[in-house]
Amino acid sequence: MSFDQFQSLFPQRISRGANKGDFGTLIAYEVAYAYYSFAATGAERRNDFTGTERVVTWFFFLNDRLIKVGEEDSWPSEADLKASR
Repeated sequence: MSFDQFQSLFPQRISRGANKGDFGTLIAYEVAYAYYSFAATGAERRNDFTGTERVVTWFFFLNDRLIKVGEEDSWPSEADLKASR
């Protein structure tokens, strides 16, 4: 997926950092949403008072191309970067 496609799907994205190295430019974006749940599902980000649970996903782009989707702050390893070339 290109960054332009991602941007059109998730206009609410938040930039979480970037790194420029021999491999190119690596940029992380966060997309988060909240939902209501009657019962606790074990989600780490749960507000027990309101019953809302928050889901956070990070998207990693290398040279404007999606290479990894993961949990918060789960930057790609060097092997991931090499494999995406």
